[in-house]
Amino acid sequence: MIIYNPLPESFRCIGVPAPASCVDKEKIGDGCRMAERLGVKISVGDFFSAPRGEKYFSSDVPYRMEEMNNFLHNGKIDMILCARGGYGSAYLLPSLDYEALKNRKFPLAIGGFSDITALHLALLSKNIAGGIACPMFGHFADICRSEKMASSMRETLSAFLKMGDLLMSSPPEKILEKRKTLRWKKICSCRHSFGENEQILPVTAPVIPANLTLLTRLCGTPYLPDFSGKLLLLEEVGELPRKVDFSFLQLLYAGVFQKCAGILLGQYTNCGKRSELYSIFRRFARMSQKPFYGFIPFGHGKETLSLICNEPCRIEKNGSLYLLREH
Repeated sequence: MIIYNPLPESFRCIGVPAPASCVDKEKIGDGCRMAERLGVKISVGDFFSAPRGEKYFSSDVPYRMEEMNNFLHNGKIDMILCARGGYGSAYLLPSLDYEALKNRKFPLAIGGFSDITALHLALLSKNIAGGIACPMFGHFADICRSEKMASSMRETLSAFLKMGDLLMSSPPEKILEKRKTLRWKKICSCRHSFGENEQILPVTAPVIPANLTLLTRLCGTPYLPDFSGKLLLLEEVGELPRKVDFSFLQLLYAGVFQKCAGILLGQYTNCGKRSELYSIFRRFARMSQKPFYGFIPFGHGKETLSLICNEPCRIEKNGSLYLLREH
């Protein structure tokens, strides 16, 4: 069996907390054994032994909070890769040590997606780089067996190491000027436009990947970043079309869509009939008067891309989507 390394060579130790739902011990064991074969040390949190009142959480909130902040303060780890999503990360937002993250010499990569969207959006709301939308450690063994996913994750983390704090303060041309090894690389193509004329208009803007339900739940909280001029990439899993519709309506009424440069559609896994979803996408493209482009292979599908939160993204007239990657 061929094993593909999803981590840059400089990554030698990964911290694995469980900020949300309970975790499959067998999957974590598989991930640890795979990491050992790659020569990477894994520091797993104490979530298997910590008390939990509700069975749908990995542990009670104080334990999850302490575990996450301990990893944030640990200068020996190269990355935090959350064990899984599910539900519960939002409980940690008021007590995350944002100052510790701001005071680091280099931003700490915090990986995951789905419910981990809460952590990523909270970081952006504090103008802190570090969010990496990628598969979680519970699927680390699967990532290492997929050349496509491993390559995407490795290239994304390598680009993050190059850009660092520039992600939050510099336009693409300045990043390219300061980081000579980065180039625009075609990642995928947007083949559907749900705007009025169904044409794809060129746009260059930072992209924020997010789970639709989680983003909607953070509306009205201090943990929602400013989406002005951003490309918002939304994915969802296991929600009926009417619930997707309701979440879109909430984002419209909250003014999120109107601020964005455009909406990118990721994977809508087990979310009902395609025809119903397409109708929803067209309606909200019309109501928001913003372009809705699909589909990006990001989300809960069999294979998913990895992306950096707030990284520069370029979409050309033919639908080609580019990100900054090392050449």
